[in-house]
Amino acid sequence: MRRNEKYVLVLMAVVSFFLFYRIVLFSNRTQGELLKISQSILSVEPPLVGPWVYLETWIFLGAYTAFFVLIFLFCVIAKRFFGIDSISKSAALFFVTALLAVEVQEWKGSNWRIKPTLYVLFCLSILYTILFRFGKIKEYKELLIKSIEEKYSLYLGFILLFSTLQRVVALYLDPNLLMEGDDPAYYYSAALQLYEHGVHPHSGFSSGMIYFLAASFRLFGSGQVVAKLLLILVGGVGLGCFALFAADFFRSKTISVFAAGFYLISSHYVSFSNQFWNENLFHPILSVFLFCSFRFVRSLSTGYFLSFVFYSIAVGSTFFFLIQLRSWFLLTGACFLLLLWFFESYELKKRPVLFVSGVAILTIVLIGCGFAFREYQSKEGNFLLPTSNGKSNFIIGNHPYSQGTYTRHWVTYSKEVALDLNSDELLEKVIFENLNQPLVLVSNLGKKTLLWFFSAGGPRPFTNYYQHPLSFAQYFFRISCFLLMGWGFFYSYKYRLGKILPAVYVSIFAVHLIYFADYRFTLTAMPLQAVFIAHGLLALTKTAFEGNVRNKTFESDSSF
Repeated sequence: MRRNEKYVLVLMAVVSFFLFYRIVLFSNRTQGELLKISQSILSVEPPLVGPWVYLETWIFLGAYTAFFVLIFLFCVIAKRFFGIDSISKSAALFFVTALLAVEVQEWKGSNWRIKPTLYVLFCLSILYTILFRFGKIKEYKELLIKSIEEKYSLYLGFILLFSTLQRVVALYLDPNLLMEGDDPAYYYSAALQLYEHGVHPHSGFSSGMIYFLAASFRLFGSGQVVAKLLLILVGGVGLGCFALFAADFFRSKTISVFAAGFYLISSHYVSFSNQFWNENLFHPILSVFLFCSFRFVRSLSTGYFLSFVFYSIAVGSTFFFLIQLRSWFLLTGACFLLLLWFFESYELKKRPVLFVSGVAILTIVLIGCGFAFREYQSKEGNFLLPTSNGKSNFIIGNHPYSQGTYTRHWVTYSKEVALDLNSDELLEKVIFENLNQPLVLVSNLGKKTLLWFFSAGGPRPFTNYYQHPLSFAQYFFRISCFLLMGWGFFYSYKYRLGKILPAVYVSIFAVHLIYFADYRFTLTAMPLQAVFIAHGLLALTKTAFEGNVRNKTFESDSSF
């Protein structure tokens, strides 16, 4: 790049920085005004019906869109008036400038300045690379990918070690509070009842965490610390299985490392993963299930009898424990297995004896695990599949933690119509109200979609019903991840096996559109989101620095 081009880009970056910074200030000020309104609505019990609490989502989406419009305009100006032809260079420069403006605002209001300082230094280093070492970026990228392929075990080991240290630090900072009326407190007390008195939990709650805690108490005695250390261990095993699954499934160690690395930068995962929620067991065990299922099918095609016996047992046991954590997984897990069988059927039919015996073994294991779980739970009259107490969620479009977020709280609603919360009459009324008010239904589903992808608050409650509001930096991160995930979602769909994971993700998303779309429920899809984001990031870099990604994706086999 010529010297005058560098001067022009530096000047435009400075101008864009101040424009972006003003957008951030305006958005944060608008969010503060919305929070004051929400506080007044939520100050009474039960809270009043008011505007959507997460209305700020539209503000930040608008600000993000404004960033993109300005970036596009700057790129056009740079090309038209100054002859700077590298659109990818200009776009990268101004996008990082926007990120720097966001992080500087975070830095200004932060008490613990180490993290935002590292972010700012990271942004500045990228800006320097774009301006003065842009021609080397492709070379650096190729060296990184080559290094990952050659030293995959080292990269994976570092990620697992660093993730474990993050979880341990989060545990050290954890106040070990169990709030009365919250699910973790119920799970903990129910596990004590099961451990001390043999009283099995009520089937109205998914009971997987209860059985996990009861097993921990039986092995190591009651208490939170050891149980949370076991959660960290399960998380590490799950992350390792997830990375190996991604490497096998896409035949790319690079995607595996990038996807596993996403866990390290997700504060949503790190800060929340030591709590006694079903989701914190669900997503690591889901990773184990995905890994074992794929290895089971592949072991049939290779003819290793002991391998597919072992993996069939692992698939069956994880499948039914996942159902105990989230009852809807019966459909989602079956969807994944059926799609995997379908897309691998050609290879499996080459070995008909192994194919039939594999299906028979897996069927026997699934049935056996089902009867084992049912027999264990039937001591207290429970059933294999936990029931749901959320029949009224679909009409009011919210969850028990966000009173006033959409219309009315579910308890308030059931009192208004004088019907029991779990009665068939209430469900019938819910259905007819949806049919009679389709616009309300569309509005609620739209808000839930925004909540799922962008605006679900942090794990610390701002009030009893409104989760901790997100900063602009968090919105910026989530929106960027959503765009990368969308790119990876549709790009992976081009490959034969790549059609499986999008279908599973859509099924999980559809379930939460009907029931809850809260911050913790997005963790159920954490492994799939990480894979799509990694896929999207690598596709983006290839598009930006090579201009064409077709038939050259991540050293993947075209047979996918």
